[in-house]
Amino acid sequence: MNKLSLCLGYFDSVHIGHKKLIGLSANYAAAHNMTSAVYTFSEDKTGLFNSLYSYENRCFLLKNAGASLIMSDIFSEELMKMSGEAFLDKIMSQCDVGAFFCGYDYTFGYKASCNAEFLSDYAKRKNVPCFIMPKLVCDGEKVSTTLIKSLLAGGEIEKANKLLGTPFFMTGKVVHGRGVGHNFGYPTANLLYNGFLPKDGVYKTLVEVDGKEYIAVTNVGDKPTFDIRSVSIESMLVDFSGDLYDKQIAIEFIRYLRPIYRFNSGEELNKQIQKDALEALC
Repeated sequence: MNKLSLCLGYFDSVHIGHKKLIGLSANYAAAHNMTSAVYTFSEDKTGLFNSLYSYENRCFLLKNAGASLIMSDIFSEELMKMSGEAFLDKIMSQCDVGAFFCGYDYTFGYKASCNAEFLSDYAKRKNVPCFIMPKLVCDGEKVSTTLIKSLLAGGEIEKANKLLGTPFFMTGKVVHGRGVGHNFGYPTANLLYNGFLPKDGVYKTLVEVDGKEYIAVTNVGDKPTFDIRSVSIESMLVDFSGDLYDKQIAIEFIRYLRPIYRFNSGEELNKQIQKDALEALC
């Protein structure tokens, strides 16, 4: 097996900084007959991390960014208490590392006591090249998952998407809802999802069904017109026909359209949905 050009990190949102780092590693791997790889965590049992995406979706994004191989461990109490040296020794024992890549703010080891400089010194002792990517700034701010989550929580989808490099998305199975979507003239998909939610509101989205994308209007939040206070993700697909139930779909968030209002009647809501659909088509 080839040596690995190995990126280290949690990659909790796979934003443009993460993508750039993986791209650098992939280019190095191609030039030195190595395999571009990522070491990350598939599950966090400590509650230390608060990822934007599930492990499966992170893997999808990491591979699209250029990682040919993804290595993972469960982040447990035992691993959290491991020294930085022991942690790196563990990785080295699992694979043949030909080069390390990490971001300037990468930390690891017990109580995050080790940093990129520690990794660089360790790699030097092991005669392994180590590349540290400097801070990435966009529009005057450091690119980070914390900033991206803040933008999403404020409904600033377009700014968040710029930092992500790809639209913020959700995946899951379509489940039965109230069964009234047909009353508004559009097939409706209610998504089973328990991940990070953006600001409550109505969004222009793209919904992928069976490999094809459809423009949609997606409601994230409750339904005050019908006195339903539970939060749900409900997408009304434009120009789709067929059965959506039990299908695995992906919803890409493109633009925030409006807040959720309480309408006096279903008829008023229907008129607004037609306006939302027209705006989504623009």
